[in-house]
Amino acid sequence: MGLETPAALALGLLAGAILLLHLLRPRRRQRELPSTLIWRALAREGADGASPAGWRLPGGLLLWLQLAALTALVLALAGPWRRAPLAIAPNLLLLIDRSMSMAATDRAPSRLAAAAEAALDRAEAAPGSSLTLIAFDRSAELLLSGAGDPADLRAALAGLEPRLLPGDAGEALRLAAALAGSDPSTRVVLFSDGNFTLTGDLSGLPPVELVPIGRSDDNQTLAALELGAGATGSELFVRVVNSAGRPRERRVEVRVDGKLVDVRALDLPPNGQRSFQLALEPGAETVEARLDGRDALPQDDVAWALGGGPPPLRVALVSPGNRFLETALDLLPEVETWRRFDAEAQPAGSLALATDGGPADVVILDGFVPATLPASPLIVIAPPTDLGQGRESVRSLGRLEQPAPRPIDPRHPLLAGIAFETVAIEQALALELGLAWTPLALARVEGRDWPLMAEGQLAGRPALLLAFDPRASDMPLRPALPLWLAAALSRLAPGGTEAPALRLDPGDPLRLPAPDEAPVPRLVGPDGQVRTASIAAGQAVFADTELPGIYRIERPGVAEPSTARFVVSLADGRAHPIRARGLPPALVAANAAGPAGSGSALSIPGSSERGDGDAANATDPDAPPAPELGRRRLWPWLAWLALALLLLEWGWDHRSTLAREHAARAWRFLGARGPSAGRGRHRDRAA
Repeated sequence: MGLETPAALALGLLAGAILLLHLLRPRRRQRELPSTLIWRALAREGADGASPAGWRLPGGLLLWLQLAALTALVLALAGPWRRAPLAIAPNLLLLIDRSMSMAATDRAPSRLAAAAEAALDRAEAAPGSSLTLIAFDRSAELLLSGAGDPADLRAALAGLEPRLLPGDAGEALRLAAALAGSDPSTRVVLFSDGNFTLTGDLSGLPPVELVPIGRSDDNQTLAALELGAGATGSELFVRVVNSAGRPRERRVEVRVDGKLVDVRALDLPPNGQRSFQLALEPGAETVEARLDGRDALPQDDVAWALGGGPPPLRVALVSPGNRFLETALDLLPEVETWRRFDAEAQPAGSLALATDGGPADVVILDGFVPATLPASPLIVIAPPTDLGQGRESVRSLGRLEQPAPRPIDPRHPLLAGIAFETVAIEQALALELGLAWTPLALARVEGRDWPLMAEGQLAGRPALLLAFDPRASDMPLRPALPLWLAAALSRLAPGGTEAPALRLDPGDPLRLPAPDEAPVPRLVGPDGQVRTASIAAGQAVFADTELPGIYRIERPGVAEPSTARFVVSLADGRAHPIRARGLPPALVAANAAGPAGSGSALSIPGSSERGDGDAANATDPDAPPAPELGRRRLWPWLAWLALALLLLEWGWDHRSTLAREHAARAWRFLGARGPSAGRGRHRDRAA
């Protein structure tokens, strides 16, 4: 408790004036008399206002009502307040995690639904706030901005569904910081189970309150399902990971082309794994493995694998001599045969390239550009001259010294697993690309982004472009070169452009070449629905790949549509823990001083002064957040009380007059005649 204006209490001295007025006030009683003639002398004796009762303190109700009204009014002017949880924030930013772990069902129907209810409760407890809703998985999405009605928030939350994507709160927090600006009253509340990562710059973030969601850690994952060649047929590798803190027994069912071929029970240790291999008959095309039983996250209990694999490749290398590329081609098992052609000995016309097994499936142009491009998919490395026309053009504007590579999407099939951002490049070409090219990695030099790696088209055929000679970098000294070459050949191989990978993570976009003269490919999902593509820079991009299962690619207008297939599943080799966690240490450290060093502390529900917030959350992750205390002003209630007391005092003091007026109105309404002075009855005040 406290007072904002203690000096206002001095107005309480007005109580003495009220008492003095009551002491000096004549106290007379009303009586009905036949005549006032014999009482006029007594009335003149008391005309001076002196009270015949002396100076006794009156004890009437009017005095106490006036003193009570004065007390309430003086206290209201003093501004009393008390400590209470802050319920109203002028700007309330709600961040909701909708990543894969929020699909867990330990909070029925899901953690995300529980988070939505908690967010709505928080908004309804803060009337008058400006409500902003941001949902995030691996990217952030602004769903509601500056709404003042919780009904708008309820409508935005109604369409929220968990996505089978990893969680990254970095972008959402930076968006919240931009929306918060420099407003110190902004409250940022994060609803999550804590199973997210943080990427990007974390400086200047506002204080964050975490509302933990989730109780259970019971989840088992089909982490790996790989189909390869065995001694006599196909061999299946299966790995199951237990993320729970207690042992579990789960049964694995394996089906090949729809037929059940194996069932086995696995005893899974706490936070451990089990794996096994299974020999299959030759010719297996589709394998499905499924965990029988239930856990808190059933979405990762099933996986698929496709048999067959890509056909062997025939590669033609046109180069003055590059032993690093030649060694990498020798190491790649998918390359059946390759042949090197001396670039200096080639005629100025077209290249008629053929390997020992027939025409080349892919041609690698290493530092050489012929006058006429071969009729095969191309890998162009450090082109010495300009090539292509119009949208397919590649123009060299000079050289870049020691460019620092920056991948645009590290998860792209050509960049995944090679850590391209760590490659040291001594020199590269400054290339200007046409609209048919899509940069995959850039280098910023002198305020401009230059492409170091791109994919696109040349002469209507798919092509990949590398703006530097690998020998002018440290790629040959690390696994990056053979890994990149294997991914590039898989991308350009026949059927590889139809299905660039046998397995994709949910939500990863599928990019297929779409030349102007060719029909747009179609993507048929596991639910039988046809996905539509967006066409950009000669590519068909399918973004709707979140549903796990087997996808089929078709090209309309072709007599025998392509039957290329690929799998979307969560069997990415990793476990998917769902145990509720506290705020990551990186976020705690970044926000320890508040936004821009303002000194605001980070609010971690359940934490003590010793800083054991994670332990508290791990013990009871659904414990309510520790309330933030502030001042709740009480003067409005006291002001209303003073007004009510004054109205009551006025009504009590005028009760006789009001009663007579009401009686007169009643008589007039009934048509009767009330008492009058002509009947000789007088009312007057007598001593």
